[in-house]
Amino acid sequence: MDRSTTESLESLSNSAPGREVAQGSAEVATAPSAEPPPDAPADPQAVPASLPQLAKQASVTLQVDSVTDAIDAIAAIARTQQGDILNLDDSSSDSSGLQQQAIARLRVPQNRLEPTLDEITKLGRVQQRQITAEDVSTQLVDLDARLRNLRKTEAMLLGIMERSGSVGDVLQVAQEVSQVRASVEQIDAQRQQLRNRVSYSTVTVVLESAIANTTAPLAIRNELGNSWQRATLSFRNVSVGFMKLGLWLLVYSPYLAIVLLCGVGGYQLRRRAVRQSSSDAS
Repeated sequence: MDRSTTESLESLSNSAPGREVAQGSAEVATAPSAEPPPDAPADPQAVPASLPQLAKQASVTLQVDSVTDAIDAIAAIARTQQGDILNLDDSSSDSSGLQQQAIARLRVPQNRLEPTLDEITKLGRVQQRQITAEDVSTQLVDLDARLRNLRKTEAMLLGIMERSGSVGDVLQVAQEVSQVRASVEQIDAQRQQLRNRVSYSTVTVVLESAIANTTAPLAIRNELGNSWQRATLSFRNVSVGFMKLGLWLLVYSPYLAIVLLCGVGGYQLRRRAVRQSSSDAS
C-alpha cells in the first residue's frame, strides 16, 4: 500500500465521528428553513420544516347502531381523506345475540387528521376520544447529520479508491465503502420511517353495537330452556334407575320367592303355636 493511501485511511479512522455528528446536528438545527417560491403549489402532505416534527396517533371508541354499516362508512371516510385502512378486526356476529365489536386502524395524512376524526365521530355516540403526539424533531436532525457525514466519508473513500494503484489497496478501500453504504442504507431507512410517521397519522377506531332491547327476553328464554333440559335429564335418570332396579329384582326373583315362602311358612307356624297355647290354657 502506498504512503498516500495509508495516510488517507488513517485520517479517516482517527477522525471523531461523534464530534462531526454533533456539529452537523447543530448546523441543521440552526440553519434557516428554506422557503418555497411564492408561485410554488402547496403540497397537502407537506409538513413545514420550521414546525416541530410530530408523529400523531388517535383513538376513538364509538357506540353505533350497526357495526357493519359503520365499517363501510369508515372505509368511505378513509378514501375521501386520501388515506387507507391498515387492518380490520371484525368479531361481530348478527346471530349471537351479544354485543358486536370491530376494530379498524386507519392511516391518513397528518393535516387531515382532525377532519377525519370529525367525520368518524358523526357515525355514533362517542365513548372515548384521544390524540397523542410524539416530537421526533431531534431524532430527524440527528439522523440527517449522521447520514450527511457518512456520505462525505463515502465520497472520500471513493476518491482514495481512484488514486490507489495496487489490488490490495483497492480491495481494502472497497470493503470500507461497502460498510459505509450499509450504514447509509440503514440510517436512511430509519429517517424515512420517521418522516412517514410525521406525514401520516394512524387512527384506531373501536366500534361497539348498542345493546339490543331483546337482551332480557333472550335471558329469560335461555333460563327456561336450561330448566327444561335439567328437568328432562332428571326424569330420564330416575326412569333409568327404576328400570335397572326392576332388572335386578327380576334376576334375583327365585331367591326372593324362597325368602318370601320361608317367611310365610314361619308366620303360619307361629300362628298355630299361639292357637295351640290358647286352647291348652282354656
